[in-house]
Amino acid sequence: MITPGIAAQMFTLREFLTTPADIATTMQRVKAIGYHAVQLSGLGPIDPQELATILDGEGLQAVITHTSFDRMLNEANIVVTPGSGFGRAGEGYFRISAFNSREKAIEAATRIKAMTW
Repeated sequence: MITPGIAAQMFTLREFLTTPADIATTMQRVKAIGYHAVQLSGLGPIDPQELATILDGEGLQAVITHTSFDRMLNEANIVVTPGSGFGRAGEGYFRISAFNSREKAIEAATRIKAMTW
């Protein structure tokens, strides 16, 4: 597993990520300029296994995506913050709230738990 320092944000390259072939070419170029990790958003339709194959082939690691956060907003009606925004110790976690009541945080956790993953 690669331990990334800085990841390339794919949303900034979204116009070059419309097809699986475009995605493969762009990932190759991202790796060539020195990145080892990418943040996935703004990609066109692609089978998840095909994307994994492309990333593995280039030696790139996907370190974060907005998919889970979009689902929590749209399905559970809650907003969360990626833990990575709070430093390395936050990787793999998310923050429900810093400025709300304990009861509302428990309600948010209950809604997330009820989602089908």
